[in-house]
Amino acid sequence: MKADKAPYLLPNGMRVYYRTEAELKYLFQDIFIDQVYLRHGVCIRENDCIFDVGANIGLFTLFIHARHCAQNIYVFEPIPSVYELMIKNLRLHGLAAHAFRHGLSDKPGDARFIYYPNYSILSGMYGDPVKDEAMLKRLIRHAIANNCPKVDGKTAEDYARIIAKRKTEAQTITCRVSTLSHVMAAHSIERIDLLKIDAEKSELDILRGIDEKDWHKIRQIVLEVHDEGGLFLDQISGLLDQKGYTFHIDQQKDHVGSAGIYLLYAARPSGQ
Repeated sequence: MKADKAPYLLPNGMRVYYRTEAELKYLFQDIFIDQVYLRHGVCIRENDCIFDVGANIGLFTLFIHARHCAQNIYVFEPIPSVYELMIKNLRLHGLAAHAFRHGLSDKPGDARFIYYPNYSILSGMYGDPVKDEAMLKRLIRHAIANNCPKVDGKTAEDYARIIAKRKTEAQTITCRVSTLSHVMAAHSIERIDLLKIDAEKSELDILRGIDEKDWHKIRQIVLEVHDEGGLFLDQISGLLDQKGYTFHIDQQKDHVGSAGIYLLYAARPSGQ
């Protein structure tokens, strides 16, 4: 991000710091317009404790704060440059959230992350520039072909190749990770009302970092699942079923028939 880049004015009148305009518009549509994290009965009440894991520039946290005046929010973003943008956004809107400059996993320590400066929402411990470029190319080609199959002599394939290549220019960085249970213990957290996880293929690791004694403290979970031939989706849904949650699974509309990305909404039955 250039030092002189001013906050972007979103359609709802909110100003935010950002990395790229295209990425910001995508996040705004998902979080503020489609409200993908508040479906299938997932609800937020006044004074709820929210964990935003994989917060990126903090849009979901800002959405929760604007809609519910929530203050008891714990936000996690391991990528240093993205974390700094998140902090600027929280300060810009006067939100005193608990911010952590590390990720979550199944054990504490240092971890290798693949960081995409031009498409930061795809960054993570399991980033693979070759596979991620191929996935983006399929999605972009499909989107362009449906609207304008040929522009200025270039085909949808040409545009998709150029855009996907640029978005997946990668850097390898080392980031700190902890476990969710360690954070809960360190901050004396006895209840999490919503655990939102968007961590690019690290979702199962994060769930494995929850100690048995802490599962009953988590009321609702919403997570993006990157499925690998059914393996991750089956493992995660099986784990949540074992821990006593009821859940609903949606396939992301932008990824139907391609990348296998799902949203899973889980909640403990009333009274538990």
